[in-house]
Amino acid sequence: MEDTESLLAFHVKRFLIVQRGQLLFTRQQAREVTKEEQEQLGAASAVQRQQNAMLMSGQKIDVNLALTQQVLTPVAQSGYTPMSK
Repeated sequence: MEDTESLLAFHVKRFLIVQRGQLLFTRQQAREVTKEEQEQLGAASAVQRQQNAMLMSGQKIDVNLALTQQVLTPVAQSGYTPMSK
């Protein structure tokens, strides 16, 4: 009885691992990233690292500087549509 339970448990675990792996790979979306996007993401992460370092060291963040560095997307480009009534 114990052998069949351990065999069943093994196959159930194996099945769950295979299903989890397939789920992770099917949800993944791959797309080509341009050099400009890489540079923008790199600059944004550098700013984030700088802000995190400032917070950890106890310095205050210059809010006006942070707001002027933001790039605001026009509503037409953001894809925003107001809710219908």
